[in-house]
Amino acid sequence: MATFFLYRYPEQQGHVQKEKALEQLNEYFDHMNWIVPDLLEAGKEAQDFYFDEVSQVGLPQWRNGRITFVGDSCQCILLLAGQGASMAMAGAYTLAKSLDQHPNNLEAALTDYERSLYPDIDKLQKSARRFASFFLPSSWWGIFVRDVLTRVSVWPGVRKLVNFSTVRLPK
Repeated sequence: MATFFLYRYPEQQGHVQKEKALEQLNEYFDHMNWIVPDLLEAGKEAQDFYFDEVSQVGLPQWRNGRITFVGDSCQCILLLAGQGASMAMAGAYTLAKSLDQHPNNLEAALTDYERSLYPDIDKLQKSARRFASFFLPSSWWGIFVRDVLTRVSVWPGVRKLVNFSTVRLPK
């Protein structure tokens, strides 16, 4: 079994020791009922306890000369959105295709690779940041709106209006 707690923290923290992480989790969630107190208590004994920040790095360009970024280093959408493995495969495929199309010109191949994917990735990263704000609202009113919209989004008819962006492989 796994438990996934999300909350907003006012500043980046970097690496946080387990004891401090448990203090923060208790600070944010110990007022809750149901099984939450048991889960917080179980965290103290958990051997596979994991605590991390959710963040996204955006790059203005992916390459410099003969060096390029690939996968999550440049195409990371957001942990909350998933898609990491899909993006890695799409990026590797696109880079391989660009290298094949420009076998004697690495700079042209890397330029083609970036030009092919960057605009879609940039849009998805912006969309993911908006989704993160929706998924983890900063107010009780935002939580209420999120919960209602999440429930309504699966209704027939409404489902068609929900826009789930995807990246298509370049032709």
